Amino acid sequence: MSWTALSSGFSERRNSFVSLPPVANLISRFFASDILPPFSTKPFRHEDIPGNSYIASRSTRAEAALTNEKRSSMSVDDSVSFKYEGQLDDLFWNDYPKKLFVLGDIGSGKSTLIKYYLRCFCPNSGQHKDDFKKKLIIYLDAIDYPYVAESADNFYHYVKDAIEATFKEVGLEIEPYIKKRSLHGFNIREWVRYALEEISQLTHRPAPNIPFKYLVFVLDNLDQCTLDVQKNLLAIVDGWSRLRTINIWRIIVPMWPYTHAKLKLSDFKPARDGIEIVIPQIHTEGMFEKRKDALAMELEKMVLPDTEKHSISEYFDVIHSAAIDIFHKKIARLCGSNVRKKLLLWGDFLSGERAQSIYYESSSLPTSRRSFDYAILDAVLCGCCESFRADPQKILNIFNVLGVRSSDYDILIGLHGLWLLHQKTTDEIDFQYKMLGLGYAKEKIVGLERRFAIAGLFYEVPTGSGHQLFISYNLCDEVITAFLDLIFEPAYVDNAALVTPVDLETVKSLRMTRGDRPELFYPRAMTTFCFLDHLKACEDRFLHGVHISDADLEKEHKQKLRALCVPSFSAGIAKKYKQRIRAIQDSGLLRHMSTIQWNEILSRLASIDPE
Repeated sequence: MSWTALSSGFSERRNSFVSLPPVANLISRFFASDILPPFSTKPFRHEDIPGNSYIASRSTRAEAALTNEKRSSMSVDDSVSFKYEGQLDDLFWNDYPKKLFVLGDIGSGKSTLIKYYLRCFCPNSGQHKDDFKKKLIIYLDAIDYPYVAESADNFYHYVKDAIEATFKEVGLEIEPYIKKRSLHGFNIREWVRYALEEISQLTHRPAPNIPFKYLVFVLDNLDQCTLDVQKNLLAIVDGWSRLRTINIWRIIVPMWPYTHAKLKLSDFKPARDGIEIVIPQIHTEGMFEKRKDALAMELEKMVLPDTEKHSISEYFDVIHSAAIDIFHKKIARLCGSNVRKKLLLWGDFLSGERAQSIYYESSSLPTSRRSFDYAILDAVLCGCCESFRADPQKILNIFNVLGVRSSDYDILIGLHGLWLLHQKTTDEIDFQYKMLGLGYAKEKIVGLERRFAIAGLFYEVPTGSGHQLFISYNLCDEVITAFLDLIFEPAYVDNAALVTPVDLETVKSLRMTRGDRPELFYPRAMTTFCFLDHLKACEDRFLHGVHISDADLEKEHKQKLRALCVPSFSAGIAKKYKQRIRAIQDSGLLRHMSTIQWNEILSRLASIDPE
């Protein structure tokens, strides 16, 4: 059997308020994952960051638990002292091991802190301001290169491109120096080693036109790769640093604490001989309000007609007032402590057509007491795309966690994994054992764990060492509960129905719809009914062990389901969906609906959720 989703296209659907390039760029600068000026713009001043949106104020877990009143009485103000930037400056310039691991949770701003330090704090406030321009920084982003374990030569090509680009930024070329060497044909590994050796010689004897004195490597986003890829990348760069002919000043690696601990406990030497700096989460109180005000100030500076600036400013004000509370209540909880994810979701929401629909309706009915819960959740899920673009970096589609469907029960693996976490399954072996017991393949369970970790449902806590390495889960209860609440939200189910792979017969019954178009309510509801029928059929077959041929194993399977208290998710989702349909019918909002259409919807309601 084959499966396909109704919608697989994610073309942008930006609203008219942010369609102007300068306004779209402003939104991107304020809410993008990297708020700093472009990497080619170096150095820069703190004032160059849009809306002063770089946050230096951070708090440890203990400090984060304090009340606002107690926190305000603390004597150390990190936002003024730039405490962690100062620590990084001390570790960078003084006599410490070459490798520096900057450890922090997902979304805590590790990469941003490093970039800010190297390009802003170092040249403006650091111990050696004059030496800023003497650094040759080779910045390697592992997200751009996930397959180093399969072909290390590709990584060497990546380094070659980075070296050439870095030389070009300072108006130089590396090739004349390489030509002094004897390359046997073109060997990419020899080319990179020779280039690093030539750069090292330049750092020892900087000529007037050669500014380099310090060679710095930054290995970013290793967490997004497999453990083998992480080890391979670190081992290659660590090997260069140990050669007498290559003089690397610092290797800076931002990393999740549990990833670093796993590397250390697996007896991987390059992870054990560096120095660590642990950075807490940044303070986010009032962050969205401050950015809204800063956005208004930047907008005022733009060369636009006053009427246009006024309408755009009014849009930001109205949509903020209408949506921010619901966003914090239903969406921010999904992000946990991941500030980057919150900003990305809010920026996408502001840019989308659905947010504009909320603005028009809210503006036309300023005294209305109508709730926009459904509309706002629908708008956040779709952002500035035509449909829900599920992504573990943003919001997971629990019905398609693996990103591809190859079996009848892949639609359930996310639901069952989420349920086990909700049941406080905190040991990796126990989690895998239970999922294997439910009939899921090991490789799919591993993929599920990785997606859950990226989505922030838990952090891995490694213990033991070497071949006796064990992983336990530090569960993020708020995020797990938020996802369990989300899957019962009608807006989430409506959108998941459009992008979740189903069988070809079911796809024929689905229709592409939008939640901000009242005239599409009927086909939208009927599409979701078909999706729920498919989900229920898959769940019924799974719960009754149809996928297990052996009678004894089928009996054991049912016993395991009872022991784990696995619920019928399709029944709970149908019940919640039915409540929304009833509420809409009672409100009289959809007067354009014919009696025939309502009767058909009510008939389908009775079939998916019998009284």
